[in-house]
Amino acid sequence: MRDHQGFTDPHRMPQVGQRLPLTVGEFAQGGQYGSGGHGANSVGDDGDDRHFHQVREIGTEFDMTEPWNIDTPKVITLPSGRRIRGRGLRYDMPGGQFPTLAVHLTDHRPPAPPWESLWIPWRDFWLPTDPMEAMRTLRTAYDRAADERVEICCGGGGGRTGTALSALCVFEGMNPKDAVKWVRQNYHSRAVEVPWQRRFIRQVAGATGSRQS
Repeated sequence: MRDHQGFTDPHRMPQVGQRLPLTVGEFAQGGQYGSGGHGANSVGDDGDDRHFHQVREIGTEFDMTEPWNIDTPKVITLPSGRRIRGRGLRYDMPGGQFPTLAVHLTDHRPPAPPWESLWIPWRDFWLPTDPMEAMRTLRTAYDRAADERVEICCGGGGGRTGTALSALCVFEGMNPKDAVKWVRQNYHSRAVEVPWQRRFIRQVAGATGSRQS
């Protein structure tokens, strides 16, 4: 399974169709899934770890092969058919399925969840620290969303998450203006909160050769 930097440990790679048990004991060990410099109970700037506690307290299994259910809270379906979940880390974990890949858009690396995760350093109301690396990570999330349960999350689940989802819409072939409009209509009315986040979406379009208008 990949760690936060995307490297792979062959001893931890799940087999296709394998169900991974996530038990209280496994998650409580901390570091088994990679702590990224934070302990299992550490708190990031964009929210607390209540959703990780929920998983740890419940104990569960999740199927690596099932897509997001359409009725799973916060899941949207892109025009290509890819399903993505957006959410805020400050709030409780939505009910239903768990992700197989999470992309965290936060100032500091959050606690490692019991599933694979990637981190894009990104302050609230600002831009990614490294825009090009952020584009590559978002493209990875987009590609894997074709057959995996991918979620994108920031502190509140609005501005940064909405900006990232708009970038995914650009990967779909939308121009930046239409991408923002689509995400606001289908995900969150406050997606893409500041002008420079719009500029980042235009940068994504320029970097991918997509239509600008």
